[in-house]
Amino acid sequence: RPVRLGKIHLGVMQKHPKTQKEYPVEVDYFVIPDELKKFYGEKPKALNIRLPSAFFDKNFDGYLEKIFPQYLKRYKGGKDYGVLVCKGDGETAIAIDPESKTGLTEKPCPCPYLEDGTCRRIGIFRFRIEEMPSLNIYQITTSSFNSILNINSFCRDLLEHCLTIGADPSFYHLVLRRAEQKVQRLEKGEAKSSRHYILTLDIDQRYHKSLFDVSVPKAIKEESVPAAKLPPPDESRDERFFPAEQSEPEAASTEIMDDSQPGQDSEIAELTKQVSELLDEAIRKDVALTQAAIDKIDEALDTQEKGKLEASIAFLKRKIEKASV
Repeated sequence: RPVRLGKIHLGVMQKHPKTQKEYPVEVDYFVIPDELKKFYGEKPKALNIRLPSAFFDKNFDGYLEKIFPQYLKRYKGGKDYGVLVCKGDGETAIAIDPESKTGLTEKPCPCPYLEDGTCRRIGIFRFRIEEMPSLNIYQITTSSFNSILNINSFCRDLLEHCLTIGADPSFYHLVLRRAEQKVQRLEKGEAKSSRHYILTLDIDQRYHKSLFDVSVPKAIKEESVPAAKLPPPDESRDERFFPAEQSEPEAASTEIMDDSQPGQDSEIAELTKQVSELLDEAIRKDVALTQAAIDKIDEALDTQEKGKLEASIAFLKRKIEKASV
């Protein structure tokens, strides 16, 4: 099977000027290994990639688990020694338990650790770099809700399209980018927004003039080719992305507050919270959302308009209920 060539990070470590302790800081470019700098320079904001084949994973869930496994995870320990102590799928989790005979125990998921931020949904995106003369894999770790949603939606749409025309996702030249976006969050019950650089994925228009502009090789008999396997993802804690116990708070200059009245603030904060919770539920249940729908939900979170937030809540509830039937 292919091996993992390395990790690509979304942030760097900085030292606090007073305490000298290191903490992770997000950057607007990909932090790449040295062997890729001859292709991209020091701070690339886009990477040319190829996805692994879906030839043996035509079911979307199976393919997504292969290229972008996502789980609720909780780590324990300091820098470079973070240990994965619990991993769950939203229904059941496996946690380290020293008192158990096997050292592991099964528990309901999610649990209170998700609410206090100790646990979070983490995705590990795995792909090939087009310029590298190798079939081996690079990976990026992210807990960004918007990044996870973007990659999930693109991969679903691409796989469905490939199944329709008899192609394979690995045939397409793709571009992975860092895109600036204003992201909403709740902080002590107040709605705030800050600028972040999320992952986006799209077809490279330099090579494909249309969705159907792709070379499809002659069909291969599945029984004649061994199933393609990828190396297991490296699930060790990524300190350049995962908040350390003593991480630096976000700079005040990145926060944008609304000028609404206190009563309105609490109502908008509650609506924002509902939208965020429903979006997270949609990801857990693998609800298909079009890019247009995602854009409208982002607009509601961005503008903080009551009507748009309420419309987003109603829409997401309908989609989740329909997917559950």
